[in-house]
Amino acid sequence: MHKRNQKMADNYREILAKLQHYCAYRERCLQEVIVKLKESGAEQMMMAKIIDQLNKENFINEKRYAEVFARGKFNINKWGKHKITAELRKKDIPEQFIKSGLNEIDDNEYISTLKSLIKKKSDSLHKSDISNQFAKLVAYATTKGYESELVWGIVKNIGKDKR
Repeated sequence: MHKRNQKMADNYREILAKLQHYCAYRERCLQEVIVKLKESGAEQMMMAKIIDQLNKENFINEKRYAEVFARGKFNINKWGKHKITAELRKKDIPEQFIKSGLNEIDDNEYISTLKSLIKKKSDSLHKSDISNQFAKLVAYATTKGYESELVWGIVKNIGKDKR
């Protein structure tokens, strides 16, 4: 019986060390950690104990995760707030942390980035049918996760500039 307990303790320490490294490598949410724990073959009680330990040591922090995720997806992928929100919800991030993450995005930079995306896309489209071009620009920007009212306002201004 002593050997079994020792083996379980060794297994716990091994899995905990792997998960600490996994979380230290880059920011992780609880859902990602649970998936990794299941892949490692940890039992339910061990999973709960490891998650508790990772929380205590601040390896898992969903507020911090949401903030890093929002900043990264906006700055690198140029995603809009709707797409960022949807992805964070898929990861079961609480709404208050999603809001905190979205607050990391500067409003002026957000609009500037959207204008830049629309301008770049507009320049790449054929100029034959203006109304079709507007629809393509709106579809492109909303697919990137930007708010349709904001997109329409910018697209209308681009249309005025082209006349």
